[in-house]
Amino acid sequence: MDQKQGQRISAGLFNIYLNYKHDTKAIIGWLIDHGNSRYDAPKALAIKDLVALASVVQEKAIRMPDLIHFQFQQAIKARGHLSKCFRKDDLHGANEQSTCDHEFFTASLKKIYTGLCEHCGKPKGRSDDISCNATSKEVRDTKAHNRFSSFESDHIETQDLADVIETDLPLESRPKDSDGETTLTIPMLADDVLGQLFELCEEVQAIQDLYSVFMATWELAGQGKLPCFVAALVSHAAFAEFERVSHRLRISCDIADPQVLEERFTQMSEMSCEDKRNTELQKIVEVLNKSWQQLLDLKSKPSKELSEQITSRARAPQILRAGDHSAAMDDDCVARMLEDLYRHTSSHTMSIIFHRVGSPVWPDVGYFLTHGNEESDGFRCSFGLQLLLKSLKSYVFAAEPKIPPSACRLQALRFAQEAIPSIGAVLDNPTMPCRCPNTLAFHLEQLQTELQHFLGVKQFDLYFQSPWVSGSHMVEIADALFYYGLRLISYRSFVGSLLHIYNALRYFDFIEPVAMFDSVSQALGHILFPGGRPSQNFKACYMRHMGGRLSFCSDKHDSGCHSMVIPPHTAWATAGFGLPTGNEDPRFDYKKTSLIFHLKEQDFLLQNGTWTQMVGIVSKKSPTTDKQSSHESTKTRPDYHHRSAALPSCPRQKLRTLREALSRDFNHPLCTARINFFQVYLACMRIVSRISNKHHGDEATLRQRCLCFVQEFLVAADECRGNEKRLKKRCSKGLVDICKTAIVEEVRDAKIEDFLWKTI
Repeated sequence: MDQKQGQRISAGLFNIYLNYKHDTKAIIGWLIDHGNSRYDAPKALAIKDLVALASVVQEKAIRMPDLIHFQFQQAIKARGHLSKCFRKDDLHGANEQSTCDHEFFTASLKKIYTGLCEHCGKPKGRSDDISCNATSKEVRDTKAHNRFSSFESDHIETQDLADVIETDLPLESRPKDSDGETTLTIPMLADDVLGQLFELCEEVQAIQDLYSVFMATWELAGQGKLPCFVAALVSHAAFAEFERVSHRLRISCDIADPQVLEERFTQMSEMSCEDKRNTELQKIVEVLNKSWQQLLDLKSKPSKELSEQITSRARAPQILRAGDHSAAMDDDCVARMLEDLYRHTSSHTMSIIFHRVGSPVWPDVGYFLTHGNEESDGFRCSFGLQLLLKSLKSYVFAAEPKIPPSACRLQALRFAQEAIPSIGAVLDNPTMPCRCPNTLAFHLEQLQTELQHFLGVKQFDLYFQSPWVSGSHMVEIADALFYYGLRLISYRSFVGSLLHIYNALRYFDFIEPVAMFDSVSQALGHILFPGGRPSQNFKACYMRHMGGRLSFCSDKHDSGCHSMVIPPHTAWATAGFGLPTGNEDPRFDYKKTSLIFHLKEQDFLLQNGTWTQMVGIVSKKSPTTDKQSSHESTKTRPDYHHRSAALPSCPRQKLRTLREALSRDFNHPLCTARINFFQVYLACMRIVSRISNKHHGDEATLRQRCLCFVQEFLVAADECRGNEKRLKKRCSKGLVDICKTAIVEEVRDAKIEDFLWKTI
């Protein structure tokens, strides 16, 4: 092995192994498919089982397709190269058995292939050695899709494609079902110890990559280059990505917990040409197992003894140390965090919804402490504890002077403190007349109460001071504010009605651009203006915003035989009753409004659709000032319509792209996650109240906030079609001037910065 790759298996060897793995799985799939029709695939398949399957295929004399011939040769060649790299040549004969295992497996593959060639035939018109540098004329001239074209092999005769698809293709090459999975799982090779070593190293290196991006993210946050809010989102994505790694460890490698991982990794590392005991990969598995053993030790102690220990250490100071000689301090910090988590499992602190839902690792550790070991996920607990420690150290030691550990916790408390008055002002508004159950006002009052309880908990132990924990609390608070804020924007159509009036005024050039209205219209364009800002049919667009649908008046779907109606469930939600989801009402679809909360809605698991959005954001240039008028600029924010991009398998690449995309999205002036919808609602209500009072004029209808002027204005705008003078005459009582004056006087000097949350 390359000695320069001291801490990792070289990328070149991994590429060879990945190709070998792909070819081997295709070969196994073909043998299983043709060797035994009743074969039930276990998790692992021994080499003797592979020989038995090959014998059945030989007896049936099934013609081996050219693709399998090619993959056999490639697998044998790659396997031979890997065996040479791991061959033991020391004088004392150490690890001789592992070397014999390498050679035996390679020889077995050759033996199987030779037997199949004798009984199942060789590809016609080819030599024993396949040349991969040219393409035969026959392959180039074929009109059908050639499944061998990527191999560029000489003189390989193709078969009828329909027959090949039905009988010859291995399981991985067959068409997949609707879920993208084949109907039969390809088993692993139990005798392939070298392959298991590569699989295990690959997973541990994935953990190392997650650590690397995680620590770099919190270092950027500590240096002030990245908001803690965004760093917490990336951390949750890293934790979710580890879920896939731990799943592969359990399924593919049959490793149940960190202790088994360290034992297996140490055992397999002896096969390598270099001593891995002091490498980074070995340290990773050792540290994970240490956290796991600490958790097991905590659970084994009697509750009385544990309570006394926690009480005696509760007020003792904890020292953080950076550098290579901090292992003892790190173990002590993890132990203190475990004690904090144990204490919180029975305290009232976690009864607050933002603590209960937004505290990472606490649910996993709490479940482990209250259930059997076999029912818990030791990998999540151990990895999560390490992330808590690494976020704290990376954040605190990122810059000079050192940041206080409590900085992120204080920021979360300030965010809650900022949100409470805005919610209270909305609740005090006359448009929220009652607090009946299941109304929007009822839920907003509950949200205000939860934030007050959150603000009242002065918890500054080591666990709560971890930036990942405090950042997660901010994410949960922002998610709740966004969730109810979207419903407040649609509540009784006050905000939407006013912005549609403003859009019509801008179209007829009756009003100068208002920065606050332009920004909100662009940020929520998908909700306010389905299909883009209208230049005609203003009323129809307004009705669509409120959820209007076409209702035909007769069985004939002729032009003019329909009307626009609002479905009852949409009207019910607009009136403030119920909390419909995005699937039930497109006005509340996170996918159209916020990448940040759409990612949270998916439990931070990156999928192809989300990845396409992120690639689109990262590929854009830095946002520049748009000098177009608000009506001419029909582009809305966020714009998530991009060409589909495949999700990469490398965790480092995924998380770095995610960090860049979330950072750009969050720092964008029109980021919906930062908009204070409560202040937007209050500003719009003041304008609507002024217009309604002046339009009606009599004392009996004052302070009713009637929206009857909206229909009159938009119908007149549809009829006038760009004629400003005619529009003024068409609207009664100087409605155009009333709307213009109310908007200009209320928000003329307002900026979008005045309607953003300032503490996240």
